[in-house]
Amino acid sequence: MTIPRSRVWRIFAPLNLLLVGFVLFFAGLRIARPETVFYYTEGPVLGSLAALESGDLSDLYPADGWVEPPVVLTLYPPAYFLGAAALDRWLGSEGTFTGLRIVSAVALLGLLALLALHTLGRRAPVAWTLALAATLLVTPGVYRLSGGAQSDTLALVLTWVGITAALGTRATGVRNGALPLLLAAAAFFLAFFSKQSFVAAPFALTAALLLERRIRAGVAFSVGLAGTALLGVLLLDVLTSGGYLANTLGALTGASGWKNLESSLWSSRPLQWLPVVVAVLLTSRGQSRWGFPEIYLVASTCLHTAAMLKTGSSANYLLEPMFALLFLAV
Repeated sequence: MTIPRSRVWRIFAPLNLLLVGFVLFFAGLRIARPETVFYYTEGPVLGSLAALESGDLSDLYPADGWVEPPVVLTLYPPAYFLGAAALDRWLGSEGTFTGLRIVSAVALLGLLALLALHTLGRRAPVAWTLALAATLLVTPGVYRLSGGAQSDTLALVLTWVGITAALGTRATGVRNGALPLLLAAAAFFLAFFSKQSFVAAPFALTAALLLERRIRAGVAFSVGLAGTALLGVLLLDVLTSGGYLANTLGALTGASGWKNLESSLWSSRPLQWLPVVVAVLLTSRGQSRWGFPEIYLVASTCLHTAAMLKTGSSANYLLEPMFALLFLAV
């Protein structure tokens, strides 16, 4: 007996739900063990938070050339640390991973909720989207970040808030009106100050507006957002006596090389992406019109591949391109 294609995804839905549950369990396990390092980059992040909790922004972004103890090099912008520090003060958990990991885990839950919202809004098969989400979440480059002391999930959920505001859950293109774009700009602004490499979505939105011949809206959105973000960067740099740019751009002073990219790709186990990529290709076949999802996927992939080429050893750079693939599939 031949199983109808529409039933295939529903048959495997329990297994996919179990896989998603595994990722959430892993995030909970990290939160339950706030003094244990699970991922090699969590230690430096905790050191940066400790500097902020015992001092101020100048301690988070020191301008001493990292020669005076404690030696702190903070690569991330302040939004993630400020949120974690506020949570730690409320819980009385300073000096542990608690605040950092709760922020990351809640951001992941918010991201999954927005994915569900887009799925229902576009009437995509829920079981089918669940299968894609499970495939993505069990990829090491993604599940290692679930509930981890990393800013990536916070930056990504803020990015998806901006995408949701701009595109809506049922629209096929960019909404009319200024309010959705203002809300999107605010979310993208916060995403940039969570992790500065999350700029592909606003670029894609600007390009989509221009392709729709909404020139005035596209120019106003891009210039306003870029100008505000630049002013924020300059203000932070002044407040930290030059420490902000010295820290956040510190990772870009290293040598570039193909070995960096190779190590990043290998650590993310690219073969686990294959079902997602195949599903996206099958979904988008015959569609030649470029819109926001297509531009977002290409822009984020190019941007984060270039980042891996420069810095290497961080499979979490693949997080945004993977969710851009999922967004295109939906």
